[in-house]
Amino acid sequence: MNTRLFLIIVLSALGLTIMGSIVGNILESRGALSEVTIGVKGINAWELAYFVLFRVMAFAFVPLVVRF
Repeated sequence: MNTRLFLIIVLSALGLTIMGSIVGNILESRGALSEVTIGVKGINAWELAYFVLFRVMAFAFVPLVVRF
């Protein structure tokens, strides 16, 4: 089992999650991202994106835990 691939996937998903949080906070502080401007569908899209990143990270983390 090649753990390098799973480690890259976990770290990439974690990095994208952190980067998305930073960019989202910057946009929200400038007023570009708010519930009024993006609406309910935009909020649902953000939540879905973070949920997908979480699932990818969780599924890639399991083989690492089994290996170590």
